Amino acid sequence: MDAAGLDAFAVFYPARIAYLTGFHHIPTERPIVLILGPNEYSVLVVPAVEKEHAESVPGIDRVGIYFEYPGAEHPMELVATKLAEINAKPRRTGSDNDGYAPYWGYRGPRLSDLTGERPVDAEMLVESLRRVKSTTEIACIQLSCDWAARAHRRMQDAIVVGKTEMECYAPAATQTLFEMVAEMPGWRPRGFSGTGPETSSSAARALTSMATTASSSGR
Repeated sequence: MDAAGLDAFAVFYPARIAYLTGFHHIPTERPIVLILGPNEYSVLVVPAVEKEHAESVPGIDRVGIYFEYPGAEHPMELVATKLAEINAKPRRTGSDNDGYAPYWGYRGPRLSDLTGERPVDAEMLVESLRRVKSTTEIACIQLSCDWAARAHRRMQDAIVVGKTEMECYAPAATQTLFEMVAEMPGWRPRGFSGTGPETSSSAARALTSMATTASSSGR
């Protein structure tokens, strides 16, 4: 941010917020925004339903709370207020998007509508970091692949003529999830989907695709 000449950086996309802070959430129509400021200052803007969750995240200096969307105050107005509190100049404010993405029918002003200037495209400030993997990250990716392979083999064994794709992939995904919980004490899925295989490796989506292909081709 310093090298790019930025006073602040507004992060709107959930995966980038999770990468930078460890705050995982399922995106809905309620905006959640991370604001990074000078001297490693950070603010999370969240709806009241996420208050305790946000306050439990280490390293976050402030949590900005709005009651609900839609409400009396639009959440993006609170984002603009938090930027003003750290004296972020509009021409020196970066973001990974000009406002919150339209999940679940969300509608609202762009960041540029509130600041009067289009934010600097700072998406690559995060993405360039995510491209570099530590030894620990690589180990996690390998573990994810191992679990995905186990689920795939189980699903393949279940494919027979006459079964629907759901009958092939659902038991395999559920059984693999139970094994993940049993074999990795303390682990819980974090991410944007509902089951462990989906969250850790997208295995269930791949299983569905494979089973559908097998079903439609008669194999």
